[in-house]
Amino acid sequence: MTSSPDQVLALIQLAEGQRAAGRMADADRTFRQAIEAARHELGDGHPTTTRLRARLTRLLIDLGRDAEAAGLEAGRGNGHQRGDDRRRYPGTPA
Repeated sequence: MTSSPDQVLALIQLAEGQRAAGRMADADRTFRQAIEAARHELGDGHPTTTRLRARLTRLLIDLGRDAEAAGLEAGRGNGHQRGDDRRRYPGTPA
């Protein structure tokens, strides 16, 4: 996956807009894309990646998909950890 800080930020903004518009399935897909991009760029344990996972978890809970939300939090990754949490994206909420 090729990603950049700008692409991750754009995905975050798109997912939040989709959620606000009630397009939950689209928001789900876009949050997942943003998480993968953030994992690739920043690592699984980076605060931005963690916040994105929390946002997706909240969306899943709101959709009544509690078991999937719990699995996302329990799994916390897919084996693509970098561990060098080296960058912070400007414009992402703290």
